[in-house]
Amino acid sequence: MHIGTHKTGTTSFQKWLLDNEPLLLEHFGLAVYQGAFPNAREVGLACANVDRLLPVRNLPQWNDPAWRAHVGETIQTQLARDVPSMILSSESLSFLHAREEAQRVFDTFAGHNVTILVTLRNPVDFLASWERHLIRTGYELSNDPSSFAYVKHDSWLARYDQLIDAYATVFGRDNVVTVDYESANAEFGSVIPALMRNVVSDISQIPDWSQFRLNSTVRFDAARRLSAKQVLNRLIRPVRRILSR
Repeated sequence: MHIGTHKTGTTSFQKWLLDNEPLLLEHFGLAVYQGAFPNAREVGLACANVDRLLPVRNLPQWNDPAWRAHVGETIQTQLARDVPSMILSSESLSFLHAREEAQRVFDTFAGHNVTILVTLRNPVDFLASWERHLIRTGYELSNDPSSFAYVKHDSWLARYDQLIDAYATVFGRDNVVTVDYESANAEFGSVIPALMRNVVSDISQIPDWSQFRLNSTVRFDAARRLSAKQVLNRLIRPVRRILSR
């Protein structure tokens, strides 16, 4: 279970996993969790405390018991797949810093041997990158220390000790593995092989990862520009017809 954190190459890793599931399954018996979203963010939201201030755009029902129950059913459907092992990547799980939240994750995946894999980035660089991401994606920064949009130096998002302790207390400390973002990039230029060497026995056999360097904020900006261009084309279409006549 790869839980992020945010701004540590998670989008690239998730895209790589989804694109290469057939090969991963064939060579390593490793299936990829198919979420409602490419980043399976519904999993973390369904286990978060209902009073958390989280980025839940397009999911206003995230704390509704019926919606959470539906997510639980979807998870069980995925876990029922006849595969040797499965990897789930969802950085929304890194929002869960409380023991009771990690306990919900544990209960949801009860009966399965779970290893938690988390990438940690220099807190200063992480918060700066997260701030840029929030601004570009239309969120306002907050002065509320409990908010996901609070990015000052004491932000709870950068309290990695709380995050690790929450999961270690429930899953066992030996089942929580950390990957250093800066070291991974220095060694490979990517977090993908650094993550995967904790998943498979020989990373020399994994599918090519060198072309997977995606930035979720850049992708959001590109999609927003595309949408604006589509709107403009619709507006000028009648003018084109008049001119052609």
